[in-house]
Amino acid sequence: MNILEKLNGDSFLPYWGTPECNSIEASDGTIFPPAMLDRNTTLHIFYANLCRRLPFQYKKDVEMGDGVQLLRYGMPEDVFDDPARNPANQCYCEIDSGTCPPRGIINVTSCAMDPKLREPFIGLDPRPDLHESYLDIHPTLGISLNAYN
Repeated sequence: MNILEKLNGDSFLPYWGTPECNSIEASDGTIFPPAMLDRNTTLHIFYANLCRRLPFQYKKDVEMGDGVQLLRYGMPEDVFDDPARNPANQCYCEIDSGTCPPRGIINVTSCAMDPKLREPFIGLDPRPDLHESYLDIHPTLGISLNAYN
């Protein structure tokens, strides 16, 4: 319930190097099965523009107005790191050449075919305090009530 099973008729993606990275088993980010909302369970959200699912891990309990308790899940800081820093990202390297994108970049040309993604970018200096992504989810209903990206 509330987890993608197929995308354009396929139960997995054809772009990446492992079944785990080609998995579409994820939510769309708006609602999750309440049984998955465990502080020790990683939630996944499918992002079509990145041609992959992204992990969200429990960060802390938060309170919304009127005392509503929510669970905050956020992306790990190493989610877009190169394989040297995050070995799980090895499967997002080019299958034929083994070339991996630099830290902070994901090459989606095989699925998005946008030539601008191949142009080098100079001067990017991401700050985690400005680039944090998280969801605040109601623990009983599984509904995302607050998000920041």
